[in-house]
Amino acid sequence: MENASKALLIAAAVLIGVMLLSTMVYLFMNFGNFSSTTYSKIEQAQIDQFNIKFLQYTGSTLQIDDWGNEKTVDVLCTTHDIISLANLARQNNINQGSQEDDRVNEEYNESIDYIQISVQRSDYLRNLSFRSR
Repeated sequence: MENASKALLIAAAVLIGVMLLSTMVYLFMNFGNFSSTTYSKIEQAQIDQFNIKFLQYTGSTLQIDDWGNEKTVDVLCTTHDIISLANLARQNNINQGSQEDDRVNEEYNESIDYIQISVQRSDYLRNLSFRSR
C-alpha cells in the first residue's frame, strides 16, 4: 500500500509538472505572437507616416458644396506643390544615400529607398505620381 500511495504522488507531481510546462509554452507562444504583431503595427505606422507626406498631393478629396451635397474632386497640384514634393523626395534620397550633391546617381542600390517624381498633364487635370523602390 505504501508503494501505491508513493506512485500516485509521483504520478500527480508529473501531471502537475506537465501542466505547468504546457501552460508556460502556451504563454511564451502567445507573448511571442503579441510582440510580433506589435512590431508589425509599429512598422506599418512608420510607413504610413512616411507615405502621407507624398500621398497628400495625389488622389481625390471629398468636398461639400453650398447646398450640402458631397462630391469627389480630384486634387490639383500647383507649381509650388510640385516643387515642394520634388524637394521632399530629393531630401529623402540624400538622407538615404541614393543621391550625391546635386546630381542623381543613375545606378542606385536596390536596398535603398529611392523616390522618383513624375509629373504628367492630361486634358484639364494634372496628375502626379511617384515611384518608390
